Amino acid sequence: MDNNDINKEEHYQYCKLCGFVYVQKDHPYCWNCGSFDKPITSKHPISYYELNTNQSLNNDPLELLYAEEISKQPGFDICKKSLRLPAHGSFREKRIDEQNRALWGDNWEEQFKPAEPPSPECPTCHSKNVRKISVAKRAVFAGTFGLFSKTARSQFECKDCGYKW
Repeated sequence: MDNNDINKEEHYQYCKLCGFVYVQKDHPYCWNCGSFDKPITSKHPISYYELNTNQSLNNDPLELLYAEEISKQPGFDICKKSLRLPAHGSFREKRIDEQNRALWGDNWEEQFKPAEPPSPECPTCHSKNVRKISVAKRAVFAGTFGLFSKTARSQFECKDCGYKW
């Protein structure tokens, strides 16, 4: 019996509060949430989770562990859910989405949508069709016409009415 066969009969251990799956056995506290509760040992050996994963679970034994045991554990808090393990993209995104829905509701994405950056508006005609006057162009006008040139003193120019400010 080689070392891999021995490891197959080992069981996962996880935190009952956040679901963090331990790499080391019998760790004194949870690295993710800081709980000092004794880790929970999975009902089945690791080989069970490896053999029973399927496409809907992205062939990930830890996702099966989460679905069958961790999420049903009394005291499990989705807001403390460990996002460190497993690191698979779709699993991780699904857990982040669950956590955000638990904290902020179903429309959480709307609350955190980035705001449109403010765009300059012409003070004369209120057009948004403006452009920034380059430093090089301002320097040329300052050198040619002096510092009192309108272009040298301005930062923006309206493409509609030509106003500079």
